[in-house]
Amino acid sequence: MADQATEEPKPRGPILPGHPEAESLGFHSGLFDGYLFIDPDYVYVSAITSLKPGEGNLSALFNTILNAGLGIKVPTPLGRMEEILKHKGFSKTVVFWEEMEENIDLWVLEPTSRQKP
Repeated sequence: MADQATEEPKPRGPILPGHPEAESLGFHSGLFDGYLFIDPDYVYVSAITSLKPGEGNLSALFNTILNAGLGIKVPTPLGRMEEILKHKGFSKTVVFWEEMEENIDLWVLEPTSRQKP
């Protein structure tokens, strides 16, 4: 019997602030605008804006996601976000995004349980 290729799961979303799954991760409507995508292993942080910049809400969101055992992926960060990701220890990769039919920057942070020593 031949091995069958495993297809990576497609992320679910967009998941907006106020959705129960978003709320469980700390993605609250009073703190953020935008949306997340979620698959079994990662939360994709895409196009979000802090409604209260400088109060540590993004760090708290990242920590909650990581403490839930999930990694974080941020496609094509803009502006200050790229500096924040560098500071937080994200790794920059380049991947082919089928929907866009082009290569994009994808910043990734694995949860502590999957990070290399």
